[in-house]
This record gives sequence, C-alpha cells and structure tokens, in this order.
Amino acid sequence: MIEGWIAARFVHFAAAMAAFGIGAFRIYAFTGGTIPADTPARAALDAALARAGVVAAAVALFSALAI
Repeated sequence: MIEGWIAARFVHFAAAMAAFGIGAFRIYAFTGGTIPADTPARAALDAALARAGVVAAAVALFSALAI
C-alpha cells in the first residue's frame, strides 16, 4: 500500500515539474526574436511543447487524484 502511494507521489512530482518546465521553456524559447515567428520549425516546436504540456498537466491531475 505504501509503495503505491510513494509511486503516485513520484509520478505527480515528476509531472508537475515537467508541466512547469515545459511552460517556462515555451516562454524562454520564443522570446528574443532570433528566429522569425512564421517558420515551420518554430511552429512545430511550439505545437509539440503545447501537446507535451497538456499531457504533463493531465498526468499531474490524475496522479494528484490518485494520491
């Protein structure tokens, strides 16, 4: 029983850190203007980071409910 709770906490903390880090990286990566905003690579990176952020937030939510 205690091992499941420890695993759920680990998953929750990892997902919360990932969600925060992805959000912070999106802010950091797209400021400064070194690459034009309309490039396909930048749009693809932004879309991939957005998907990863949603997944991390969902995992954090479900692991919080599991705790």
